Amino acid sequence: KLLVDELGIDPSPELRRLQERILAQSPELDPGGEPLRGYRLLERLGEDPSGVVYRATQPNVGREVAIRVVHEHRANDPAFVRRFEPEAQAVAALEHPHVATVYDYWREPGRAFVVTRFLRGGSLRELWDRSGPLTSERATRMLQQVASALSAALRRDVAHGNLRSSNVLFDEEGNAYLTDFSIGSGAARGTDDLDAFVALARATFGERLPLTLGRALHRAETDRGAGTTVERLADLISALGTGAGLLEGVTGTVHPTVRIFK
Repeated sequence: KLLVDELGIDPSPELRRLQERILAQSPELDPGGEPLRGYRLLERLGEDPSGVVYRATQPNVGREVAIRVVHEHRANDPAFVRRFEPEAQAVAALEHPHVATVYDYWREPGRAFVVTRFLRGGSLRELWDRSGPLTSERATRMLQQVASALSAALRRDVAHGNLRSSNVLFDEEGNAYLTDFSIGSGAARGTDDLDAFVALARATFGERLPLTLGRALHRAETDRGAGTTVERLADLISALGTGAGLLEGVTGTVHPTVRIFK
């Protein structure tokens, strides 16, 4: 009414519909959740020793996000306080199609927060619990995506520090993403990431480990002098791309599925 009568401006159809929803007290206008610095915390997704993860929304841009709330005892640790911002900034600067984007981070007295992309496909560990063994093709593709993300991070001198099946997440198309970097610990090392990836690959294939990948994993475990961590990881990526998907064992049997162990 003010726009029309005093300013001579015809309100847009969207504004008229919004007015109608406000007058009708539409429940759709309630964003729900607990407000948090421009976000709305929704349900709790999980917890680990470092903090609690929530699904949340960012109303001003209309997107879902995941927010990690660091446990108070950890957020108050002086070493964590010193390391949090530079390490969070380094992770946020990573740009790779299979690294879950860090949108935001901040610290308050007794609390710290990291906001990342929300991925609807769940974790690798949840996928096994829900759907059983992956096909060999999908298992190989997942490991290739994780390895490429890890390699990109290590080239930027950013170690993950917490690589495991619960920190490999999937989007709705089944693409894998590396998430939940260890921020603020100061203890993450590239060699530990390589060892964790080797363990993940072995657990993924179990007894059906293909020969090509098996040899590459053995080299990564035993030949510590064979190049840098990034170069040794590149050897694993090459092995994954040149026959791991065939799952050819010693007898030459082709196995259609692989199992993921926690």
